[in-house]
Amino acid sequence: MSLIMIGELSALLTAVFWAVTALSFEKASRAFGSFFVNVIRLIIANILLFTTIWLFNLDFVISSEQQSYLIFSGIVGLVIGDGFLFKAFQTIGAGISMIIMSLAPVFASILALWYLNEQLLPLDVVGITVTIAGIIIVVLEKNSNYVSRRTHLWLGISAALIGAIGQAVGLVLAKLAFQTGYINGFVATVYRIAAASVLMLPVFIFLYRKRKPLDMIKNNKPGFRYLLVGGFFGPYLGITASLVAITYADVGVASTIMATVPIVILPISYFWFKEKITLRTFIGAVLAVVGVGILFSG
Repeated sequence: MSLIMIGELSALLTAVFWAVTALSFEKASRAFGSFFVNVIRLIIANILLFTTIWLFNLDFVISSEQQSYLIFSGIVGLVIGDGFLFKAFQTIGAGISMIIMSLAPVFASILALWYLNEQLLPLDVVGITVTIAGIIIVVLEKNSNYVSRRTHLWLGISAALIGAIGQAVGLVLAKLAFQTGYINGFVATVYRIAAASVLMLPVFIFLYRKRKPLDMIKNNKPGFRYLLVGGFFGPYLGITASLVAITYADVGVASTIMATVPIVILPISYFWFKEKITLRTFIGAVLAVVGVGILFSG
Protein backbone atom coordinates (compact mmCIF):
# COMPACT_ATOMS: atom_id res chain seq x y z
CA MET A 1 0.00 0.00 0.00
CA SER A 2 1.43 3.40 -0.99
CA LEU A 3 1.91 6.22 1.48
CA ILE A 4 -0.60 8.35 -0.45
CA MET A 5 -3.18 5.57 -0.08
CA ILE A 6 -2.47 5.41 3.66
CA GLY A 7 -3.11 9.16 3.86
CA GLU A 8 -6.37 8.89 1.91
CA LEU A 9 -7.59 5.93 3.98
CA SER A 10 -6.74 7.87 7.15
CA ALA A 11 -8.82 10.77 5.81
CA LEU A 12 -11.77 8.44 5.22
CA LEU A 13 -11.39 7.03 8.74
CA THR A 14 -11.32 10.61 10.03
CA ALA A 15 -14.68 11.23 8.36
CA VAL A 16 -16.15 8.26 10.25
CA PHE A 17 -14.76 9.51 13.56
CA TRP A 18 -16.01 13.05 12.95
CA ALA A 19 -19.48 11.84 11.97
CA VAL A 20 -19.85 10.21 15.39
CA THR A 21 -18.33 13.32 16.97
CA ALA A 22 -20.65 15.74 15.16
CA LEU A 23 -23.81 13.95 16.28
CA SER A 24 -22.49 13.57 19.84
CA PHE A 25 -21.33 17.19 20.18
CA GLU A 26 -24.57 18.53 18.71
CA LYS A 27 -26.45 17.00 21.65
CA ALA A 28 -23.73 17.89 24.16
CA SER A 29 -23.62 21.52 22.97
CA ARG A 30 -27.34 21.87 23.45
CA ALA A 31 -27.03 20.38 26.93
CA PHE A 32 -24.06 22.41 28.18
CA GLY A 33 -23.28 25.15 25.65
CA SER A 34 -20.65 25.25 22.89
CA PHE A 35 -17.77 26.73 24.91
CA PHE A 36 -18.24 24.25 27.76
CA VAL A 37 -18.15 21.34 25.31
CA ASN A 38 -15.08 22.69 23.51
CA VAL A 39 -13.05 22.91 26.72
CA ILE A 40 -14.17 19.67 28.37
CA ARG A 41 -13.52 17.62 25.23
CA LEU A 42 -9.95 19.03 25.18
CA ILE A 43 -9.44 17.92 28.79
CA ILE A 44 -10.71 14.43 27.91
CA ALA A 45 -8.43 14.30 24.87
CA ASN A 46 -5.39 15.44 26.88
CA ILE A 47 -5.89 12.59 29.36
CA LEU A 48 -6.25 10.01 26.59
CA LEU A 49 -3.32 11.34 24.55
CA PHE A 50 -0.83 11.61 27.41
CA THR A 51 -1.82 8.10 28.52
CA THR A 52 -1.21 6.80 24.99
CA ILE A 53 2.17 8.52 24.72
CA TRP A 54 3.20 7.14 28.12
CA LEU A 55 2.05 3.58 27.36
CA PHE A 56 3.83 3.43 24.00
CA ASN A 57 6.83 5.49 25.14
CA LEU A 58 6.55 7.84 22.16
CA ASP A 59 9.21 10.47 21.52
CA PHE A 60 7.77 13.78 22.70
CA VAL A 61 10.71 15.94 21.58
CA ILE A 62 10.29 17.93 18.35
CA SER A 63 11.98 21.03 16.95
CA SER A 64 11.03 24.54 18.04
CA GLU A 65 9.84 25.29 14.50
CA GLN A 66 7.50 22.29 14.58
CA GLN A 67 6.25 23.32 18.01
CA SER A 68 5.42 26.81 16.70
CA TYR A 69 3.47 25.50 13.72
CA LEU A 70 1.52 23.03 15.86
CA ILE A 71 0.78 25.57 18.59
CA PHE A 72 -0.63 28.08 16.09
CA SER A 73 -2.44 25.22 14.33
CA GLY A 74 -4.11 24.28 17.61
CA ILE A 75 -5.13 27.85 18.40
CA VAL A 76 -6.57 28.57 14.94
CA GLY A 77 -8.04 25.13 14.27
CA LEU A 78 -9.29 24.06 17.71
CA VAL A 79 -10.02 27.33 19.50
CA ILE A 80 -11.39 29.36 16.60
CA GLY A 81 -12.36 26.70 14.06
CA ASP A 82 -13.95 24.14 16.38
CA GLY A 83 -15.28 26.81 18.74
CA PHE A 84 -17.39 28.37 15.99
CA LEU A 85 -18.32 24.93 14.64
CA PHE A 86 -19.75 23.91 18.03
CA LYS A 87 -21.68 27.16 18.13
CA ALA A 88 -23.12 26.21 14.75
CA PHE A 89 -24.01 22.74 16.10
CA GLN A 90 -25.84 24.40 18.96
CA THR A 91 -27.65 26.85 16.67
CA ILE A 92 -28.51 24.97 13.46
CA GLY A 93 -27.51 21.36 14.12
CA ALA A 94 -24.79 19.06 12.85
CA GLY A 95 -26.28 18.50 9.39
CA ILE A 96 -26.39 22.09 8.12
CA SER A 97 -23.15 22.91 9.91
CA MET A 98 -21.32 20.15 8.04
CA ILE A 99 -22.50 21.39 4.63
CA ILE A 100 -20.87 24.72 5.39
CA MET A 101 -17.81 22.85 6.62
CA SER A 102 -17.57 21.18 3.22
CA LEU A 103 -16.04 24.49 2.08
CA ALA A 104 -12.99 23.74 4.24
CA PRO A 105 -11.31 21.70 1.44
CA VAL A 106 -11.67 24.66 -0.91
CA PHE A 107 -10.00 27.00 1.58
CA ALA A 108 -7.36 24.39 2.41
CA SER A 109 -6.57 23.75 -1.25
CA ILE A 110 -6.11 27.45 -1.98
CA LEU A 111 -3.86 27.91 1.06
CA ALA A 112 -1.88 24.77 0.16
CA LEU A 113 -1.27 26.09 -3.34
CA TRP A 114 0.17 29.30 -1.88
CA TYR A 115 2.10 28.07 1.14
CA LEU A 116 2.87 24.40 0.50
CA ASN A 117 3.43 24.49 -3.26
CA GLU A 118 1.02 21.61 -3.66
CA GLN A 119 -0.60 21.06 -7.03
CA LEU A 120 -4.01 19.60 -7.70
CA LEU A 121 -4.32 17.44 -10.81
CA PRO A 122 -7.37 18.02 -13.06
CA LEU A 123 -8.75 14.67 -11.86
CA ASP A 124 -8.40 15.84 -8.25
CA VAL A 125 -10.39 18.98 -9.04
CA VAL A 126 -13.13 16.84 -10.62
CA GLY A 127 -13.19 14.57 -7.56
CA ILE A 128 -13.40 17.51 -5.17
CA THR A 129 -16.21 19.12 -7.19
CA VAL A 130 -18.26 15.91 -7.42
CA THR A 131 -17.80 15.17 -3.70
CA ILE A 132 -18.90 18.63 -2.60
CA ALA A 133 -21.87 18.53 -5.01
CA GLY A 134 -22.97 15.24 -3.45
CA ILE A 135 -22.63 16.63 0.05
CA ILE A 136 -24.71 19.70 -0.86
CA ILE A 137 -27.50 17.54 -2.30
CA VAL A 138 -27.54 15.26 0.74
CA VAL A 139 -27.53 17.84 3.49
CA LEU A 140 -29.89 20.34 1.89
CA GLU A 141 -32.40 17.55 1.31
CA LYS A 142 -31.85 16.07 4.76
CA ASN A 143 -32.38 19.42 6.49
CA SER A 144 -34.90 21.22 4.26
CA ASN A 145 -37.62 21.22 6.93
CA TYR A 146 -35.10 21.89 9.66
CA VAL A 147 -33.88 25.03 7.87
CA SER A 148 -37.36 26.45 7.48
CA ARG A 149 -38.09 26.38 11.20
CA ARG A 150 -34.78 27.85 12.37
CA THR A 151 -34.81 31.49 13.48
CA HIS A 152 -31.05 31.79 13.88
CA LEU A 153 -30.08 30.26 10.53
CA TRP A 154 -27.71 33.01 9.41
CA LEU A 155 -25.98 33.18 12.78
CA GLY A 156 -25.33 29.45 12.54
CA ILE A 157 -24.19 29.64 8.91
CA SER A 158 -21.76 32.46 9.76
CA ALA A 159 -20.37 30.47 12.69
CA ALA A 160 -19.91 27.37 10.52
CA LEU A 161 -18.21 29.42 7.80
CA ILE A 162 -15.70 30.83 10.29
CA GLY A 163 -15.24 27.29 11.58
CA ALA A 164 -14.43 26.06 8.06
CA ILE A 165 -11.82 28.77 7.54
CA GLY A 166 -10.29 28.09 10.95
CA GLN A 167 -10.01 24.36 10.34
CA ALA A 168 -8.52 24.90 6.88
CA VAL A 169 -5.82 27.23 8.24
CA GLY A 170 -5.17 24.82 11.11
CA LEU A 171 -4.61 21.92 8.70
CA VAL A 172 -2.17 23.88 6.56
CA LEU A 173 -0.18 24.97 9.62
CA ALA A 174 -0.04 21.36 10.83
CA LYS A 175 1.12 20.23 7.39
CA LEU A 176 3.98 22.75 7.58
CA ALA A 177 5.06 21.15 10.86
CA PHE A 178 5.09 17.68 9.30
CA GLN A 179 7.06 18.91 6.31
CA THR A 180 9.81 20.12 8.64
CA GLY A 181 10.48 16.61 9.95
CA TYR A 182 8.89 13.41 11.24
CA ILE A 183 6.34 13.71 14.05
CA ASN A 184 4.19 10.97 15.52
CA GLY A 185 0.49 11.75 14.99
CA PHE A 186 -0.44 11.40 18.67
CA VAL A 187 2.45 13.65 19.72
CA ALA A 188 1.48 16.31 17.18
CA THR A 189 -2.12 16.18 18.43
CA VAL A 190 -0.93 16.71 22.01
CA TYR A 191 0.87 19.91 21.05
CA ARG A 192 -2.18 21.23 19.21
CA ILE A 193 -4.63 20.36 21.98
CA ALA A 194 -2.33 21.51 24.79
CA ALA A 195 -1.92 24.92 23.11
CA ALA A 196 -5.69 25.29 22.78
CA SER A 197 -6.22 24.15 26.37
CA VAL A 198 -3.74 26.65 27.84
CA LEU A 199 -5.52 29.45 26.03
CA MET A 200 -9.06 28.39 26.89
CA LEU A 201 -8.81 27.04 30.45
CA PRO A 202 -8.35 30.44 32.18
CA VAL A 203 -11.40 31.78 30.34
CA PHE A 204 -13.36 28.65 31.25
CA ILE A 205 -12.43 28.93 34.93
CA PHE A 206 -13.49 32.59 34.97
CA LEU A 207 -16.81 32.00 33.21
CA TYR A 208 -17.80 28.93 35.20
CA ARG A 209 -16.42 29.89 38.63
CA LYS A 210 -19.97 30.22 40.00
CA ARG A 211 -21.79 27.65 37.87
CA LYS A 212 -19.94 24.58 39.18
CA PRO A 213 -19.17 22.46 36.08
CA LEU A 214 -19.21 19.21 38.08
CA ASP A 215 -22.76 19.90 39.20
CA MET A 216 -23.74 20.64 35.60
CA ILE A 217 -22.36 17.25 34.57
CA LYS A 218 -24.05 15.42 37.46
CA ASN A 219 -27.39 17.02 36.60
CA ASN A 220 -27.16 16.02 32.95
CA LYS A 221 -25.58 12.57 32.70
CA PRO A 222 -26.95 11.81 29.20
CA GLY A 223 -25.36 15.02 27.90
CA PHE A 224 -22.06 14.09 29.54
CA ARG A 225 -22.14 10.65 27.90
CA TYR A 226 -22.43 12.33 24.52
CA LEU A 227 -19.53 14.57 25.52
CA LEU A 228 -17.38 11.55 26.42
CA VAL A 229 -18.16 9.79 23.14
CA GLY A 230 -17.39 12.94 21.16
CA GLY A 231 -14.19 13.55 23.11
CA PHE A 232 -12.92 10.04 22.34
CA PHE A 233 -13.76 9.97 18.63
CA GLY A 234 -13.05 13.65 17.90
CA PRO A 235 -9.95 15.25 19.44
CA TYR A 236 -8.36 11.89 20.32
CA LEU A 237 -8.89 9.61 17.31
CA GLY A 238 -10.23 12.08 14.75
CA ILE A 239 -7.58 14.79 14.97
CA THR A 240 -4.78 12.21 15.11
CA ALA A 241 -6.11 10.43 12.01
CA SER A 242 -6.47 13.76 10.20
CA LEU A 243 -2.82 14.59 10.88
CA VAL A 244 -1.78 11.21 9.47
CA ALA A 245 -3.94 11.98 6.44
CA ILE A 246 -2.32 15.33 5.63
CA THR A 247 1.14 13.84 6.25
CA TYR A 248 0.86 11.39 3.36
CA ALA A 249 -1.78 12.98 1.10
CA ASP A 250 -2.19 16.48 -0.34
CA VAL A 251 -4.10 18.80 1.98
CA GLY A 252 -6.82 19.54 -0.60
CA VAL A 253 -7.45 15.86 -1.35
CA ALA A 254 -7.32 14.75 2.31
CA SER A 255 -9.60 17.53 3.53
CA THR A 256 -12.13 16.76 0.78
CA ILE A 257 -12.30 13.11 1.81
CA MET A 258 -12.68 14.22 5.42
CA ALA A 259 -15.54 16.48 4.30
CA THR A 260 -17.69 13.42 3.50
CA VAL A 261 -18.84 13.49 7.14
CA PRO A 262 -22.45 14.36 6.13
CA ILE A 263 -22.54 11.20 4.03
CA VAL A 264 -21.16 9.04 6.83
CA ILE A 265 -23.75 10.59 9.16
CA LEU A 266 -26.58 9.12 7.04
CA PRO A 267 -26.40 5.48 8.21
CA ILE A 268 -25.75 6.60 11.77
CA SER A 269 -28.83 8.85 11.63
CA TYR A 270 -30.87 6.06 10.04
CA PHE A 271 -30.07 3.37 12.60
CA TRP A 272 -29.63 5.63 15.64
CA PHE A 273 -32.30 8.30 15.12
CA LYS A 274 -34.56 6.29 12.76
CA GLU A 275 -34.52 9.02 10.10
CA LYS A 276 -35.69 8.18 6.57
CA ILE A 277 -33.30 8.35 3.59
CA THR A 278 -34.95 9.78 0.45
CA LEU A 279 -34.06 9.07 -3.18
CA ARG A 280 -32.46 12.50 -3.52
CA THR A 281 -30.36 11.84 -0.45
CA PHE A 282 -29.28 8.49 -1.88
CA ILE A 283 -28.27 10.11 -5.19
CA GLY A 284 -26.24 12.72 -3.34
CA ALA A 285 -24.53 10.01 -1.31
CA VAL A 286 -23.64 8.10 -4.48
CA LEU A 287 -22.19 11.27 -6.02
CA ALA A 288 -20.05 11.90 -2.95
CA VAL A 289 -18.77 8.32 -2.94
CA VAL A 290 -17.97 8.59 -6.66
CA GLY A 291 -16.06 11.82 -5.96
CA VAL A 292 -14.01 10.14 -3.24
CA GLY A 293 -13.38 7.25 -5.62
CA ILE A 294 -12.01 9.68 -8.21
CA LEU A 295 -9.66 11.14 -5.59
CA PHE A 296 -8.43 7.67 -4.67
CA SER A 297 -7.85 6.73 -8.32
CA GLY A 298 -5.88 9.94 -8.87
